Amino acid sequence: MQGFRPVALQPLTGILARLRAGIGHLDQPFDQGAHIHARPATQDRQSPASPRLFHRRQRLLAPPGHAARHRGVQHAIQSMGCDVFVFSCGTRGQNAQIAIDLHGISIDDMAAKSYSQFQRESRLAGTSRSRHNQTYRGRRHGHSLPQLPMSLRATMSFPYALTLVADRTATTLTHEVIDIACHMLKGGAPVVLSPGEAVDIPCPGPVPGAPTAATLRTIFARHKVDALLVKTRGRRKAVLVADMDSTIIANETLDDIAAHLGVGEEVRLITEASMNGEIDFESALRARVALLEGKPAAVLHEVLGEIVIREDAATLVRTMKAHRARTALVSGGFTFFTDHVAGICGFDENHGNVLEIRDGILTGRLAADVLGPESKLHHLENIAEERGVKLGATLTTGDGANDLPMLQAAGLGIAYHGKPIVREAVSRQVNFAGLRSLLFAQGYPASDFVS
Repeated sequence: MQGFRPVALQPLTGILARLRAGIGHLDQPFDQGAHIHARPATQDRQSPASPRLFHRRQRLLAPPGHAARHRGVQHAIQSMGCDVFVFSCGTRGQNAQIAIDLHGISIDDMAAKSYSQFQRESRLAGTSRSRHNQTYRGRRHGHSLPQLPMSLRATMSFPYALTLVADRTATTLTHEVIDIACHMLKGGAPVVLSPGEAVDIPCPGPVPGAPTAATLRTIFARHKVDALLVKTRGRRKAVLVADMDSTIIANETLDDIAAHLGVGEEVRLITEASMNGEIDFESALRARVALLEGKPAAVLHEVLGEIVIREDAATLVRTMKAHRARTALVSGGFTFFTDHVAGICGFDENHGNVLEIRDGILTGRLAADVLGPESKLHHLENIAEERGVKLGATLTTGDGANDLPMLQAAGLGIAYHGKPIVREAVSRQVNFAGLRSLLFAQGYPASDFVS
């Protein structure tokens, strides 16, 4: 498709009346997405791909003379107090002018990618073109449309997207799995986020008779694929709040401390009961810390040297920060470790519990109030307020019962390899793949990741 030059602009109300004032009557309403009115390029003596664009409170960008022709009718150029997306595209002497109502629609950063680059990205790794590829070429109501970038068409047309993610270290996301999802959802064409690893499938919102998020998760779990149903509007979040133990890192640091000091089994059992919601977090934490009384604090350095930061933890943080998100590591663990992990990953801030140490010895007590479930929620609310956004613009992730309040309050709360009680309470889950999934769930393609 030659001559495709998209421009994404912000919408305002009253768009239809003003658009008609600028380019004359249209045959169809704008509430159904893109409407195309094509004519031969030679009819109005225009070049096949010459663009005509409306821009907010500016005049129509047209050839000199301050007038333009549409459907063979001369129109004066007027100032437009609205924002629309109008462009021309053409090939082999044909020119199609497209006007799109963008009211209430988010346009992502992929919208301006060239068509040839999109074609390259949309081929899944190691797979051949299937018979279903023809349905992935932008058909609507049985008629072929010009090839807009897939992400733009998806955002225009559907309120939700199903994000499928495979664990790239263990398996591949196949065309067969994608086809199952497309058949179930009856939505738009798949958008490849990472070949062989992740795709978005635009789809209608939850309606009676449609598969639920739990159903989709169960079906694709058989293929070791995570399925996250997310809203497309406001999808990229302005705040990230993440748990540390068993989320950003693979360790449970308090259990590791206890193992070094010979009280590992006692502490492990209390930790397990707490993370499953069988014991309230504060009581469990104080009981475990009490078992450390009289032990040398030097053990903290030994445990620090054994910490394993999960692959792509830093990529998650840096990518969101590159898009102006505020990031925080908020843990029921200890600041001795959160300071270190936050520094490596690049978090803007970190919060945790403080162990009391006197003369190099652990006292078995905390030096400050307990940071528990409600404290995590409080930090989320404060960070969102400081960032100037509502909770709907936040992303949280964690695995334990003490993460539930912040997971349920955030606009996008994702249980990351969660405990059973968390999986029962949180619909969006990552149970197979890694932390890259949290970026895919926001619509980021792997090409936008910041390592």
